Amino acid sequence: MQASTRVSTNTVHDLLFADDCALNTVTEEDMQRSMKPCAAGCANLVLTISTAKTVVMHQPPPSAKYNVPRINVNGTKLKNVETFAYLGNMLSRKTRISDEVAQRVSRASHATLFT
Repeated sequence: MQASTRVSTNTVHDLLFADDCALNTVTEEDMQRSMKPCAAGCANLVLTISTAKTVVMHQPPPSAKYNVPRINVNGTKLKNVETFAYLGNMLSRKTRISDEVAQRVSRASHATLFT
């Protein structure tokens, strides 16, 4: 018996959870461009973007120079951060996938199962 396999690839540009949103872009220009429809969508739904709680974290490729992005929403410049907690996970501008895997393995090794 032959099983049919179908594979598709999608790029995630935004992550929505409850009242949180994470935009994922490659360049500063893309981030600023993504903020416009996000802000417009919030305005259409009568939602307010808290610029005091909204932050930007730029994670360039290892070979690229770090430049502080200048992202504005509704005329207000957003704060740039080095680390950020999202859905219980601490994200860092310098985090690499190997760091994340090591952290999860460490957490799992400390877990205890009680029956």
